[in-house]
Amino acid sequence: MPKIIALITISVCALLAFLAGWWSAPVLFGPSDRPLAEEAAPAATAPAPTAPEPVKSAAGGPLSTLDLPRGEIRGSPTLGASAPKVTLVMLTDPTCSESRESSASLARLLDENRETLQLVWKVPPPDDETDDEVYLAALAAHRQGRFWEIHDLLAASPPDDLSTAAIAKSLSLNAERFAADLDDPMLRNQLKREQQAALAIGVETLPAFFLNGQKLKGARPYRDFANLMGEALLFAEQALEAGTPRAALHETLARRLHPAGRLFHDLMIEAREVQPAAARPAGRKPVVHSFDEKVHHVPIDPAAPTRGASQPIVHMVLFADFACPFSKRLAPTLKLALATFPEDLELVWYNLPAPDDERAHLAAQAAMAAHGVGRFWDLHALLFANQDALESADIERYAAELGLDLAVLRRALETGVHRARVERDVALAERIGVQATPRMFINGRSVLGARTFAEIEPLIREELAKAERLLSRGAARRGVYEHIMRRAAAAP
Repeated sequence: MPKIIALITISVCALLAFLAGWWSAPVLFGPSDRPLAEEAAPAATAPAPTAPEPVKSAAGGPLSTLDLPRGEIRGSPTLGASAPKVTLVMLTDPTCSESRESSASLARLLDENRETLQLVWKVPPPDDETDDEVYLAALAAHRQGRFWEIHDLLAASPPDDLSTAAIAKSLSLNAERFAADLDDPMLRNQLKREQQAALAIGVETLPAFFLNGQKLKGARPYRDFANLMGEALLFAEQALEAGTPRAALHETLARRLHPAGRLFHDLMIEAREVQPAAARPAGRKPVVHSFDEKVHHVPIDPAAPTRGASQPIVHMVLFADFACPFSKRLAPTLKLALATFPEDLELVWYNLPAPDDERAHLAAQAAMAAHGVGRFWDLHALLFANQDALESADIERYAAELGLDLAVLRRALETGVHRARVERDVALAERIGVQATPRMFINGRSVLGARTFAEIEPLIREELAKAERLLSRGAARRGVYEHIMRRAAAAP
């Protein structure tokens, strides 16, 4: 688990230093290539790098140091009152700065509302910044009652390296059980279910907080949390006076206060599966939108950037713009779709920058330059992550982070060597009638806008079933899309 390793070492040093009151401790654990059962402490140590102090609360320490009840709701870690009037669902990535900035406010809020407030942590939507293995490690630590400890470790500075056994030892975990839990399919199923739930209720940016369903997003000062907490308590008291049982407060209030209504409680607290439209009970409104039945003829350029299955039978052809916020919003949906159908689904990227936005054109050309050296998706992630900074100097900085040859990139942008490629993508979009981004074609079926995975999953499964029928009739995997496009071209 190299990603986890890379995210925890300095964090461990920082937390140990804070608790022990000194800042020059040696590195306690080192990497090993041996199996976990054979892991031994290294013979030599090295000085620990200087690390910032862990996030502290006004109550005097990180969240893990608060003397409050711990528990879980359907596998999700909780902290605070066991019979709360206010349930605060938090979707955070503790390795991200915006999430870290809220930790002190949450700790203070908990300390001041010990009898009425409970935190519930849920896995946030997938993104290109944080590896799922980080969240799996957090859930695995929770199984041994140490979630809030690993949460605080991840909230410190990114580290260099730390072995699995050392992570377990530093958190007082059973190392063999920790390693086994990391490989447990049930834990990965929980992660996927919670990611789908987050997308289904409309979580697009982190951190996101919901107090009995009322949303508060972004890194906020304590007063914002306190104000919303006061309002949430008032609603809770009114509901109790009206006869609502305390155990039903969240379900009752979330139905009123969150746009998704009862669905929010079902997904966030009851941990129910996000249902595709076809599986929903009769009489319930489906989450999925209707899609055009027409199959469009959308050719795939073999030189276009792709990711996903090596021999796909379903192709998502995407026209997108690095400067378009809706294209950026679609990224978690695409990541989850590729993770759900790893053997059958491929994403194909076409550039469609706005005609009057030179920044968008510049970003598209830079991305194609990176594609030429096999780094398209790496630069793709940085361009979307820094969508408000797409000038030449900004793009060169991102390229430098990836170790690309800046002289070659600069020359490519100055000469416009990749402009023709971008213009070919634009011409294709015009030919098939694409005028706005993002626009996606799933085996030729049109999907417009930044849709959630819950919305497009039924369409992917429908096209997958069609493709599998073609396979059963003798079609080759590599010939499925070609067959579908031939029929689309022949259609009136």
